[in-house]
Amino acid sequence: MALAHVGWVNAARVKVVIAALAALLCTPQSLAQPALTFRFDHQAILDHPLQFSFDRDALAITDDGQSAAHDQPRFRRPTLLAPLPVVETVPGTYGNAAINLLAVGVAEDNTTPVWVDAEFSKGRLLVYVGSLPGPSFECSMQYNPAKGGMMDFLKQSIDDRPDKAWRPVSGVVCHGMIVLQCNVAVPGPEGWVSNRIGFATCRVADLAGPRNLWWRRHSLSDALSPHPTGVGLGAFWSMPSWWSMERDGTPPTQAWIAACDYHAAPAKDGGSFFLFPIHRSGPAAADWTAAPVIELPGRWNDPTNRSHAHAIGLTRYMDRGILALGSRGDGTGNAAVYTWTLDDQDDYDTGSTSVPDSDNWRLAGPAWNGPVVVNGTIDPSLADIQQRNKGNQFIGLCPGPTPGTFLCGSDEVSETLWITSDLSQPGAPLRFTTPYRLAQTLPLPGTGNDGPWRHYLCFHVRTPTPNALGGPYIGQLSPSQNDMDGWSNQRVIYSPDGEQWCQVWNHYENVQAPVWLAAGRIWTGSYGKHGGAGIRSIAVPDTILARPLTIAPGGRNAAAAVPHWSDVGVGVSVVANGVLPPGAEPPPSVGPWYRVENRPPTPVSGSPNLGTYRLATDIPAQTREISVRLWMRQDTPQESSLADTLLTMARLRTSDSRGSPASIRSSSNSASIEISSSGQWIPVVLTTDLSTWADRQNWGSGGGNLDLVLTNAWNLAAPASFYMAVESVSWEASPPYLSQVDADLPHERAEISGFSMPDSWTVFIAGKMPEASWDSSRTVNEPDDRPIFSVISQTGLSWVDVLAGRAQSEIIVLPGGLAAGDRATVSPFNWWPGSPVYLAVTYCSQWNGFIVRGSVGNTPIRSSFPAYGALDSPAARIRFGSGDGQRITEFDIFGGAVAPGEATQADAEAVFQAVPMLRGDPLPLMTGDCADMYNGPCDADFDGTGFIDTDDYDAFIRAFEAGDESADFDNSGFVDTDDFDAFVLAFERGC
Repeated sequence: MALAHVGWVNAARVKVVIAALAALLCTPQSLAQPALTFRFDHQAILDHPLQFSFDRDALAITDDGQSAAHDQPRFRRPTLLAPLPVVETVPGTYGNAAINLLAVGVAEDNTTPVWVDAEFSKGRLLVYVGSLPGPSFECSMQYNPAKGGMMDFLKQSIDDRPDKAWRPVSGVVCHGMIVLQCNVAVPGPEGWVSNRIGFATCRVADLAGPRNLWWRRHSLSDALSPHPTGVGLGAFWSMPSWWSMERDGTPPTQAWIAACDYHAAPAKDGGSFFLFPIHRSGPAAADWTAAPVIELPGRWNDPTNRSHAHAIGLTRYMDRGILALGSRGDGTGNAAVYTWTLDDQDDYDTGSTSVPDSDNWRLAGPAWNGPVVVNGTIDPSLADIQQRNKGNQFIGLCPGPTPGTFLCGSDEVSETLWITSDLSQPGAPLRFTTPYRLAQTLPLPGTGNDGPWRHYLCFHVRTPTPNALGGPYIGQLSPSQNDMDGWSNQRVIYSPDGEQWCQVWNHYENVQAPVWLAAGRIWTGSYGKHGGAGIRSIAVPDTILARPLTIAPGGRNAAAAVPHWSDVGVGVSVVANGVLPPGAEPPPSVGPWYRVENRPPTPVSGSPNLGTYRLATDIPAQTREISVRLWMRQDTPQESSLADTLLTMARLRTSDSRGSPASIRSSSNSASIEISSSGQWIPVVLTTDLSTWADRQNWGSGGGNLDLVLTNAWNLAAPASFYMAVESVSWEASPPYLSQVDADLPHERAEISGFSMPDSWTVFIAGKMPEASWDSSRTVNEPDDRPIFSVISQTGLSWVDVLAGRAQSEIIVLPGGLAAGDRATVSPFNWWPGSPVYLAVTYCSQWNGFIVRGSVGNTPIRSSFPAYGALDSPAARIRFGSGDGQRITEFDIFGGAVAPGEATQADAEAVFQAVPMLRGDPLPLMTGDCADMYNGPCDADFDGTGFIDTDDYDAFIRAFEAGDESADFDNSGFVDTDDFDAFVLAFERGC
């Protein structure tokens, strides 16, 4: 410890002594009266004597298209909310740098949970039965020098061979039968190469017997890649589920395994799809057997097209048949969805033929019909790739919530999840609906910068009961791996029924770690971005479905009332406000809308513009940030769509003919906007910082015009037919509520009153960031902090604002009218759309300080700091927005509570039990009274001596370097540099 720190260490020690003396004079207050609760579910429900008031002074449109009068609040459509999770780490797994749960399910008794844990950094495979931790069955898969240093999973098996090395990549547990898909390496002329897929099986009941009979080789493909070097075959998502033709909830006696080879490296050069059944003699029998693998028709090898197999799933077809649904993609213009059908599942291997140089691997016979392209285009006869129809290259896949449907996890598109139509009957068209319309903000950097990737990945979509209908489901939602959001936007989403979804866990891991539902919990490992966090889990959440109150700012909606299109490319037509197709919903906008159709000529040269749309006129000369919220709707196949997926890009352009000289400036392009042919309106939010574009000093005093330029993505001229409606153009920090365009709109104001808190008080709020709104991924820090709510004094002359800070990981508590304030900064957390927000803000009169507790996006928050001032009279109102009424942030509120006095443990528990939105696991983080927070144990007092000194610093460093869980200073669930930074800040601040 450097001597330079001694001064402030002694100062911190003095603070602690003063605090101890203060504790002798002050005793904790309990509540003068019980906590008063309020909640919103298409109406305001309040404890007496609380009152709710609302005003807007303008007509608005709700998100289900209804008009709301000036004094009528808006409520969202039914929305799911989950409580803050409590993360548990399996003992003994923390610090393991590459650990993954390959497969999770139940044993043959249909009840006992089973986990298959691949600890790659330690070279071992563990099977846990009944509990974690608990009795484990371990086999080694250490890298084998005799096999070219390859991982060798079957080396302890009776089926080990000197010319094969097996590495597991994906797995399932089906009622006592474990199946692992493996990447198999073989010796070649230049060394060992991984170019085959193999399947290994293990019956859970056999784990009580000899080790060499645990894992058995079931089948092995021939060489699946023409490349002489090592090839990545298979992935953690390439065998996403086991499949049952019976969806009645009974334990299966027959199930199907389906997978693809997922060529990934060194080139995405094709692929294949395969399946096989497994059987047992009864609904609780342990005698599972597996039939040979059947490879479906359609294997392809084409090193030039950059397209590979993505996912495959199965469902019943007619009375006794099977339908297989498979997707391929990644190559521009080569994304497509196939089906294969079999009229009678007993004929799955009829006429099949053995594949040379393979084991237990056969090519499907003539009973199989397919592959049939049902979405997108794969047609080598089209010499011009630009004429190809873009398909939906989903990659997560599991049985859907209703018969004959699939739940698909998206891959690098502007939507997150799809549910397919019922495909169980001949000729049934493939349609998609989008149950979770989470729009991500698309930042548009300045001229000359590359646009960041703005895609979602949903690789892991699963249900623990593929043999039943209706869920539950989980998905792993991620931005693109090259996205500027990086690992911080990784989250688990959950649905009890497949239709309603919500965020339940932001675990900061990347897409490589699968998520699973088992034993009443959600599980994941740590593999990649935050290796070392171990196996973690949270309880399956007790969600509520409600219609929360939604608040949004007014301000100037500058969207032009009479816009126009220009620069329309060859083959492009634009029709304004035409007739929507029969049964189509109108756009969620009150301004004009357009149908854009692109029929590129043949042959195509270049990439034509789809057109330039005049968004607004007379941009104020000093404008910096611009936000545009628009909606897009791709034609459905029944509407004769020209593409199965829209593929376009957007940029913003300004022009000012009054400048000297006249000027035209443009942002860079957005990421590609890819929308499926679901017929649903999908939100898209564009944001940019004009100051990053170019020199704007020549702008005229009146400002300029703002245009939206749409082009085809990736230098294509792909066919397209879609609708577009602009909801709002704003210079404000949040998009305005939906109302008329080209108008100045008053703010929405909502308040809770009817209480009086003369001294200490606590306010609880449960809410959610709207899906299509502001977030942390904008191009610049916001021009203003975003007020979430405020507590206002009885006179109305003073208040306390609680704000989302301009930086990504800030909550600010700022007494109104005072120059100073303080910030609760927790790292890492981000204000991502769709994230649940729980906040408890306590004012402690005995030491004139604030305590902030709760979570944002499932990240725990706990901070305390001086208030630098107090209200001039008792706290008497909660306003959703800033205390002065000048700033409003778009936000959804489920409910909350006010607690006069200092909220103790018992008080907080009473609040949480009284408000359904607050029930659940956040209790430990939201409790504790002012005396405990200020005079009790201090975070920086790491060794618990009651003083802050160099011993605390040294103790933390030792724990930090050892990766000990006690060094998880920010309660994020893992130890990293964020913990070090947080401890140093707390150490310097003292207590």
